[in-house]
Amino acid sequence: MHLNHESPADLSVHPLRNSEDGQPATATSGARRPPSATSTFRAFVRQGDQAGVQTVKQLPIRPNEVVIKLTTTSMCYTTSKRVLAPRDFAEAEIPGHVGVGIVEEIGSEVRRCKVGDRVLGNGTPQCGTCYNCVRGRAEWCEMLPMALGARLPIAELSDGTPVYSEAGLGGTAEKMILHEDYVQPLHTSLSDSDVILVADTAGLGFAAADKPHRVQIGDNVVVLGAGPVGLGAIQSARASGAGQIISVEPIAYRKELALKAGAHVVLDPNTYARGDGGMRGMPSDELVNAIKELCKGPNDDRRSGGRDWGPLTALNRGADVVIEAVGGDVVAPDTVTGPDPTGILPLRQAWEMCRAGGHVITLGINQQGDVSFPATAFAILGRTVHAAQAGGVNILQDMYRYHTVAERGVFDLSILEPTVFTLDQVPDAARTALSRRVISVTLAL
Repeated sequence: MHLNHESPADLSVHPLRNSEDGQPATATSGARRPPSATSTFRAFVRQGDQAGVQTVKQLPIRPNEVVIKLTTTSMCYTTSKRVLAPRDFAEAEIPGHVGVGIVEEIGSEVRRCKVGDRVLGNGTPQCGTCYNCVRGRAEWCEMLPMALGARLPIAELSDGTPVYSEAGLGGTAEKMILHEDYVQPLHTSLSDSDVILVADTAGLGFAAADKPHRVQIGDNVVVLGAGPVGLGAIQSARASGAGQIISVEPIAYRKELALKAGAHVVLDPNTYARGDGGMRGMPSDELVNAIKELCKGPNDDRRSGGRDWGPLTALNRGADVVIEAVGGDVVAPDTVTGPDPTGILPLRQAWEMCRAGGHVITLGINQQGDVSFPATAFAILGRTVHAAQAGGVNILQDMYRYHTVAERGVFDLSILEPTVFTLDQVPDAARTALSRRVISVTLAL
């Protein structure tokens, strides 16, 4: 890891006026601490059309809340968009949705952790008792802020303005104050930085080939996008015994990383003539055709487990599993732009390059627009689409599993070595993440 002080520009936020420097509270161990209304900490705050690091006053915590003194957080694509959003923020907000650190304080009803524990503040909670958790879909736990529907302040600015946290977490700060259902005690030898990679980017890709539909031994797997999420999906497909892994990625250094992660073939989507993914009456999509050809199988004998190679049965050719990890561009990257910055074409291609009866797993976000499919084919071809919020991960079960395989090198995090910034460099970190000039970005707090 290395500190990066470059500032790829053209996105800007206005610095906050009258920012102050302050010292974080010191983590302690042992018994519960009383409510710390006078504690202060430094945080990157968006307010109106301004943004910058300020010293904020922590509010007394609620009975089910945990205070984490953060050491590391992620500057992923989603957080970067929030940091540099050109719109005004009606409320003062701390961006970010993940962090690793030491528990500094807990509320009177907290049972999941204790003061002094090393923990992960995860982007997706798991309460274990709600409708979705008890049905095995903890990635849609009812404790998600969007389900709760209420934002509660965690701190105040010097003038008394309440400060909120993005998604109930707020990682771009020295402290994270969150509900205990988002907290996972850590029992791993992985570094804090590696835990962040598993929690927020690569681990969600790893989950995609494991959770919504587990890749089977010998499967043909296509992964669209070889950013940190896509690289995690490639590694998971490899660990699951995929027979062929095809990566689709336009950026040169990411193509190399895809091969290192375990892809057998890497295709550049910009070198193929573009249609709409294969809709009747529209131009042919050559990327889809190329992948169908790669996945047609070793023989065309339908009486012995083969697939007919004729044009009338082409729907039966294609990948067994397609994982879409592209999404839409927030800004044009500094490197290479893909075929469709809206992110709609990759969704359609993912569906079209999947064989009849196969599985499509979607991970990308920030798409702009609507995607459509031919109605009859959508109705009868048997393709199952899994919309994998957070990869479908269950934090208390799956993070432990993914930490274990990462400790043993099966899930190789070294290829995702992050570029590291400090809290005072949050805008630069966000610009670097959006530029796609590096594979991953974190903050050392």
